[in-house]
Amino acid sequence: MRALRFTSFLLLTCLTSVAVIGKPVTESELRKHVEILASDEFEGRGPGTEGERKTLTYLQKQWSKAGLKPGARDGSWYQPVDLIRRGPKQATAQFFAKGEKLRVVSDDILLVGRERQYKADALPTLFVGHGVNGQGKVVADVKGKLVFVLADDADFLPADMKSARARRTALIDAGAAGVVSISGEQFDFPVFRRAILSRSITWEARDKRADVEGVVSPQYMVALVTAAGGDWDKLRVAARAADYAGQSFGLSANLDVETDVERISSNNIIGRIPGKKSGSGAVIFMGHWDHFGICRP
Repeated sequence: MRALRFTSFLLLTCLTSVAVIGKPVTESELRKHVEILASDEFEGRGPGTEGERKTLTYLQKQWSKAGLKPGARDGSWYQPVDLIRRGPKQATAQFFAKGEKLRVVSDDILLVGRERQYKADALPTLFVGHGVNGQGKVVADVKGKLVFVLADDADFLPADMKSARARRTALIDAGAAGVVSISGEQFDFPVFRRAILSRSITWEARDKRADVEGVVSPQYMVALVTAAGGDWDKLRVAARAADYAGQSFGLSANLDVETDVERISSNNIIGRIPGKKSGSGAVIFMGHWDHFGICRP
């Protein structure tokens, strides 16, 4: 949603300066709007809340006073925006080698599903190194598999594949059923964990996810690979090669993941100043009005 809006200060500057052409915007004018929108009455301006309704109503009134006209396609002030928020609820992950359940002596795993309930048995697993080769292509056969990918970047990765998000998306496009990031030096496990637990909001139109995603620590990988009779250090070293094509753990996974999924109907607010001549266009005003909502300990 942030990509669709400008900052609040741009919004408020426009709000004040349009009404009085040529008059400088004063600090007191800006402060008045900021104090109102930041007050407890607006409940943190969380999308999909009463705080959103109050915020949009306030902005619409102020923009109308300033002489703006509705700018949405349907002739109203509002452009609907469908959002989605996810957070982990509870999950179990069991791994098997040759039919025997492994005992993994680490709890550093956190999983989130795309939908409220995800369950899979005997899901094949694969270590894919950094996920792509030196040309930025997924070369491992990841379709229908639970893949483990190193989150840190590597020297051989092309610029557009340096981010863990880009490589995760490439693996999803290649058909991976699940993508689990292995935290590292650049983004350690607590950082990943906090990001997932924060339940960030995503624009649903661009919400591309695997059936299940998550993060594990390097210590978890040591425990998992060791329990399967492998050597994690050797796997990690092999993954430094630009042509690394992945390696099977010889494991299958049983996953049962419950996720809190909240779909939110929100809105952009759009105002316009029509041109003097018919068909000459208009100046469009938009506002980055939203914030975190009510923050709790």
